[in-house]
Amino acid sequence: MQATLLLAPASEPQDKDRSKTLAWAAIIGVRNVALTIFAASVPFMVIPWLPRSKFGALPYMHTSARRVSAMVSMLGRHRSSLAGARFVDLGSGDGIVVVAAAHAGMRACGVELNPVLWAVSIARAELSGVGYAAAASSAVSRALGRPAGSTPPGSARFEIGNLLNTPVGGMDVVMVFGVAPLMPSVSAKLASELAEGSLVVMNRFRLPGGDGWVMEDEADNMALYRVTGEVKRRLSERA
Repeated sequence: MQATLLLAPASEPQDKDRSKTLAWAAIIGVRNVALTIFAASVPFMVIPWLPRSKFGALPYMHTSARRVSAMVSMLGRHRSSLAGARFVDLGSGDGIVVVAAAHAGMRACGVELNPVLWAVSIARAELSGVGYAAAASSAVSRALGRPAGSTPPGSARFEIGNLLNTPVGGMDVVMVFGVAPLMPSVSAKLASELAEGSLVVMNRFRLPGGDGWVMEDEADNMALYRVTGEVKRRLSERA
C-alpha cells in the first residue's frame, strides 16, 4: 500500500508533460494549416489588382463542364479534325478547358498567372490521364513499339505566365477569357501572331468588329472567330 502511494504522485508530472506536448502539437498543426490557407489565398487577393494592361490579370472564374463540352463541339464543327491541333488557353484557371482539349486529341497548353491554379491544373491533368506522366508513358510506349491505341489521345501542359506576353505563333486554336478593356490589346496580339485560318475562342467577351473580326459560331456564350487577311490588314494599318 505504501509503495503504491509513493508511485502515484510521480506519474502526475509525466501526464502533465504529455498533455503539454499534445497541446503544443495541436497549436502548431492549427498554425501550419492557417499559414497554408493564407499562402494559397494570397494570389487570389493580389492578382486581380495587378494592372490589366500589363498582366491581363483577372479574377478566377470556373468554366462549367457544360460550357467546356459546347466549346469542344463548336471547334469540331469548324475543323476537319481536332487530333493533333495545337491549342492554348490564355488564362487557363483550374485547367478544365485544357484537359478537355487534350482528351479531344489536341496538344493543349494552359497559361495561368496564379501559381495556385497552375498547381491545381497540373494535378487535374495527371488525375485525368493527360498530364506529364501520361506523356512520359506515351513516349515509352512508342519507343517499345506498342500500338498507338495504348497511348493517351492528347497531352496537357501548363505554364505560369502573363497572357499578353505569351507567344501564340504556330497555334491552331487560341482561347481567351478577357474583359472589355483588354480586347484591343488581345485583338492586336492575335492578329499579329497567328497565321490566317487559325481559330480563336472568346469566353464571354467579344473581339472588336471594327478590327475585321467576324464571329463564325457561338455556343453557350462563347464566340468563335477565324484569323483572316482582312483582320491582319486592318490591324497592320492601325499599327
